[in-house]
Amino acid sequence: LRMTLPAGVWRVYYIMSGKYSKQWMECYVDMLDPESCRAMIDGVYQPHYEHFGEYFGSTIAGFFSDEPNFANDSGDFHSTFGKEGMLFPWRDDLPERISAGSGLDRERVISLLPAFWHGIKSRDVPALRTAYMDAVTKAVRENFSFQLGNWCREHGVMYIGHVIEDMETHMRLGLGLGHFFRALDGQDMAGCDVVIQQIMPGLADIDHTSQLFGGRGHLELSYIAGEVNHLALKIALIHHVAVHKSDGAHTCGSKIHSHRGSYTSATYQENTTFRQSLLAFLANLLQQYMPAISP
Repeated sequence: LRMTLPAGVWRVYYIMSGKYSKQWMECYVDMLDPESCRAMIDGVYQPHYEHFGEYFGSTIAGFFSDEPNFANDSGDFHSTFGKEGMLFPWRDDLPERISAGSGLDRERVISLLPAFWHGIKSRDVPALRTAYMDAVTKAVRENFSFQLGNWCREHGVMYIGHVIEDMETHMRLGLGLGHFFRALDGQDMAGCDVVIQQIMPGLADIDHTSQLFGGRGHLELSYIAGEVNHLALKIALIHHVAVHKSDGAHTCGSKIHSHRGSYTSATYQENTTFRQSLLAFLANLLQQYMPAISP
């Protein structure tokens, strides 16, 4: 390849798509491919029905999905845009889907793909990243969550499960599915992964020893406040997400692109105004209920 560039510092990208997998997830389902998700149903769920169909809807109430994910990163809770070397889930029609979601034309989408790995100074980058996450999480909802949920309901059982929430992972790819509510949308009800050491009889009756609003707080109430804070922020900041690639699936790209200018690590600016308003609301809530809690 020969090309002539104006004077200055340039970074040249060559982006490829193909079937790439982490070694430990070579046979994992491709969440962007409905046929891959169907192969999982045919290979795992259908044989259960063939052997134990008479118990479906009675002894067997349903199936539980434990932490389905994109599996494009090796056990990292912080798989985000801007992480060099990251593989991103990909399918051939994503440029068109991103274009429709962002308002950018297809060629502009292709030329900005390096913004998956590096901070590029362009007003189009937030729209590109948001549209990408919107497209892949909608694919999860249709290909995995609803396809599996519909199969369960057609066979007289329920589908429940849970996704990883640790360290905001449910908002990212990698170990998560990018969107908490879309990941659960096809389920009959949300599931809970109860970890053994987290079952503590009497926990709700334990007083918190820290000083809160001038008096003793309550351990469970502080937990609830923390969870409400996290959940509300997760809902409001759903566009501040991380991105990766799905094992056994396509990874990102095509063509060669050039971008001139400075590059910085991609970071996420939390909605500070919303966070402050939320914390003020929680403070008022705690102040309202604190007198009713006895030591």
